[in-house]
Amino acid sequence: MRYPPEPGTWGSGTRSVEWGDSSYFTNRWSASNSTGFTQYEFCEIDSTGYNLQVTDTLIDTINYTVFGRMIKLSTGYFAEAASLQEYSSQEQFYGVSRFDHSGTRVSHYMDTNRYSYISLRSLVELPNNDLMLVGDLREDSSSLNNQKLVLIKTDSIGHQIWKKTYKMSSKAWNGYSISLCVDGGFIIGGAEVDYTTNPKFTRPLVMKVDSNGTRAWSYVYGSAIYSNM
Repeated sequence: MRYPPEPGTWGSGTRSVEWGDSSYFTNRWSASNSTGFTQYEFCEIDSTGYNLQVTDTLIDTINYTVFGRMIKLSTGYFAEAASLQEYSSQEQFYGVSRFDHSGTRVSHYMDTNRYSYISLRSLVELPNNDLMLVGDLREDSSSLNNQKLVLIKTDSIGHQIWKKTYKMSSKAWNGYSISLCVDGGFIIGGAEVDYTTNPKFTRPLVMKVDSNGTRAWSYVYGSAIYSNM
């Protein structure tokens, strides 16, 4: 692995997934610079940490910055749901990419909707190979407390089937994790955040939705300040 990335760039490494042969396949160290390219650097390591290979894939050269989360699919591919930002307009949107075991991109979809802010923090594969993405978004540049938890269902390559947002208070709702339930619904973990306080007043949030994204229940817990959630 090459850390840091090349001079004049910045980046962030995020997620790793375990491969069936007990090695580990980590998703990219994303590197961007002022000329507007984003580069994926995949690194496969074995269970002892030995570097097996690094695969560099230049994804886009049209001013996108990428932040994402990765899972291993039942097909043997890897899927990453990423939040992207266009440098010129500063608008954000999401994309879904799939990669094979060598780090070669086999599909790439970018949604056409634009937001003031969107962050996708987790995803899960469904039994029919569709994907469910969770995170949070703001549709305009108003108060950070207007942020909503977002749930997006896509097909296997990222085309949006539906999108639903959730916010049951005057504070921001952020989505951090998602798990598929045996009844076909989903449990979502997140946080309720008051961005007007310093430190941020943050409480854990758990929500259950059915397979169509209809909220069954949601609970916000405690009264402690968790400023780093």
